[in-house]
Amino acid sequence: MIRYGLKLWSRNRNLFDEAVERFSNKEFDFIELGHYPPEPLNFEALAKLKEIPVTVHQPNDAAFHELIATDELLSIWRDTLALADFFKSPTIIIHTGKKHTAESFFENLKKIDDPMIIVENSPGRDLFNYPMFGQHLEDLKRISEKKPICLDLQKAVSAAFHQKLDYKTYIEEVLKTIKPVYFHISGCKREGPEDPIFLHGDLWDDDTDWTWIKKQLNAYAAEVRAPLVFETPKEKNTLANDIKNIEFFRSL
Repeated sequence: MIRYGLKLWSRNRNLFDEAVERFSNKEFDFIELGHYPPEPLNFEALAKLKEIPVTVHQPNDAAFHELIATDELLSIWRDTLALADFFKSPTIIIHTGKKHTAESFFENLKKIDDPMIIVENSPGRDLFNYPMFGQHLEDLKRISEKKPICLDLQKAVSAAFHQKLDYKTYIEEVLKTIKPVYFHISGCKREGPEDPIFLHGDLWDDDTDWTWIKKQLNAYAAEVRAPLVFETPKEKNTLANDIKNIEFFRSL
């Protein structure tokens, strides 16, 4: 079955009370909590979320853009592990990092290796417009031999675009051969022929066939649990827009 996940960051302390209330109202099933290292982890505030199932996502800044195991990254990673331990998270989602080959990625992965790690697929280009390891099906096959895969559907559309593939065929092949254990979703509207399709937007603002994707996920989730995290925009310091995106997808 599909399990609906809300995305928060460790710095979103102003949203924790609302998250607890919305969870009690069964508006979502779990939280994916990203580690935001510019601010120290406030475990007293984070304790408000202890009654909610929580998974953890690596930081999206600092040394983690490159995923090169420097002393800085390893220090931050220890805090990420502490965050996961605090919530007894079964999972830490990581990215492949920019400018990696398979060899350099696996070399650095060894230095942070942990049983909780799930590796997220990559878009065609990263935030800095570099081609990324982890977008090709063969990349994902190599990664999946060592770690489970998180399929970010937005990034899958981007990867297919840059490989000149039909995104439906690409996603079908990933589901069939890679067997992802975890999913991300957000809007991915393309503004032009060279646009990298890398926006965490609202689902209703793009031309992706979300009805088709919902059908694929329902069929896939008939046999396995499919955690699906909504990485959609927050508006006016509330979670209302996150829930609106979840309800939009539920209704399809």
